[in-house]
Amino acid sequence: MIKLTELQMTIMNVIAKHDGIKYGDIMEKSGVTLNNGTGTIQALLNKQLVVREGKPRKYLYRSTGILYEARPDSDEENNERIKRADPFLTKSALYRFTDDQLIFLKNNSNLSRSKLAQKLGISKLELNFALDLKRK
Repeated sequence: MIKLTELQMTIMNVIAKHDGIKYGDIMEKSGVTLNNGTGTIQALLNKQLVVREGKPRKYLYRSTGILYEARPDSDEENNERIKRADPFLTKSALYRFTDDQLIFLKNNSNLSRSKLAQKLGISKLELNFALDLKRK
């Protein structure tokens, strides 16, 4: 039986319950952010618990029926995972806009995300994380 993390279990349960579900619907029903969902679904595909059918942007996800169960998370395992965390990713995930940057974003909504990040002096990843948090 394949062991899954809590996040993988959450997404896998949604897919199993809603056979042939779209990516956006998985994220909505599971309450998982887009940032976490992509890698998690890829892990489920790699474990062959899920198959993806159709064309890009219209993929449907289905359970393969392989048995799975939750992997107990220990404090020791979580501490080890934190130690291995990518410092750039951690820094990007913690980025917050200043008031001036929020005003700039509002006044320049026509710019691409790449241009916005460049003008704000931040990475596009920082911009995407901060915009994702701002929407919540």
